[in-house]
Amino acid sequence: MNGLRRVHRGSAIVLALYALVHLANHLAALDGVASHIAFMDAVRGLTRVPAVEALLLACVLVQVGTGLAFLLRRRGGPMPPFLRMQAVSGAYLAFFLLVHVSSVLAGRFVFKLDTNFHYAAAGLHLAPFHFFSCPTMAWRCWRCSSTWPARCTCWCAGASLPQRAYAWDRPAPCWALSWPD
Repeated sequence: MNGLRRVHRGSAIVLALYALVHLANHLAALDGVASHIAFMDAVRGLTRVPAVEALLLACVLVQVGTGLAFLLRRRGGPMPPFLRMQAVSGAYLAFFLLVHVSSVLAGRFVFKLDTNFHYAAAGLHLAPFHFFSCPTMAWRCWRCSSTWPARCTCWCAGASLPQRAYAWDRPAPCWALSWPD
């Protein structure tokens, strides 16, 4: 394995370990916003250490940079289905990491906000940021409704804020946008 692949794999391992903690934080929200914030506050004691933050940001940049380098090397030629899937998923992951990390950094350092559950939920209601969740919301809508789209109005299609905020009894995705305490 060449050096670039080793660096790519090493940064992937560090990010995967962080992602497990990050997703556990999201799962804590199933018990309510207070549980989510309590878990986040406990974990921030480690993740907000400047050296750890620098390591994580470096890993994101390395992952995106090396992944795009691998993608550019392979472009144009024929690829077996597995490698094509790996290339497409890697390109999406690079896009996601750049958007997600830059959003959190902008929230923290530009807007001086606490990037907790409330910060993420607010992004679902502000144009154009809510369009990033349209594919996920459409998937939830399709998955949860037997007569899609007849029974389901996509969140992006224009339900008013009160309809979105208080639609726990409606088919997905409306219920996913306002988590009850």
